[in-house]
Amino acid sequence: MLDHGVHTAHPLLRPFIADEDAQALNPDWPVVDHAQAHGTEMAGLTIFGDSLHDMLADNTTYTLLHRLESVRMLHSAHPHHEDSWGYVTQAS
Repeated sequence: MLDHGVHTAHPLLRPFIADEDAQALNPDWPVVDHAQAHGTEMAGLTIFGDSLHDMLADNTTYTLLHRLESVRMLHSAHPHHEDSWGYVTQAS
């Protein structure tokens, strides 16, 4: 995930992302996003796709074998100019 970061302690995401798998482009930025932010929501879609509702609606056991890594490359207090988006993505 390249976004605003991921709330790694979110109960639905915690099994899929370790603390060491969450980083930030700028080492002075926190890597943890708040629970309702875009990066956390996108992480949920990455893990569960659009099937979370169906998964919660029945008693089937699901095995998810993938993991998630997150790089916070966006920070609202430190916006990147449009011309640098390619560099920022590559550096992340």
